[in-house]
Amino acid sequence: MFDEAIASYEKALTLNPGSAEAYNNAGLAYYAKGMFDQAIASYEKALVINPNIAGTQINVGLALHAKGMLDEAIARYEKALAINPGIAETYYNMGRAYYEKGNYSKAKECFDKASARGYKIDPAIREQRATGH
Repeated sequence: MFDEAIASYEKALTLNPGSAEAYNNAGLAYYAKGMFDQAIASYEKALVINPNIAGTQINVGLALHAKGMLDEAIARYEKALAINPGIAETYYNMGRAYYEKGNYSKAKECFDKASARGYKIDPAIREQRATGH
């Protein structure tokens, strides 16, 4: 299924190589297949076309996060927040990265910001963040 999507996006990009949306969508398909390097490369091409897409910055962060590159992921989440500070999911993802780094106070701060913006935090995560484990 994702192979077909990737092929379709690659074909679309030969017809319209200036489509940031097509590069982002191809990146989503690569990400879904666990092909994180290809996803990042595709997202980066989208950002060359339009560097002000918060969602694509978040997507790069998620792919870096999946690769265990937590500091780099946090930097991308921060770029996304600079573009649009209202996306609650960004704070949540950044909180997860800080949590995995063992910086529980920073993780709690991010989770609180996500919650304040309406993001529903899983009760198990809420409990972990409260206890620091």
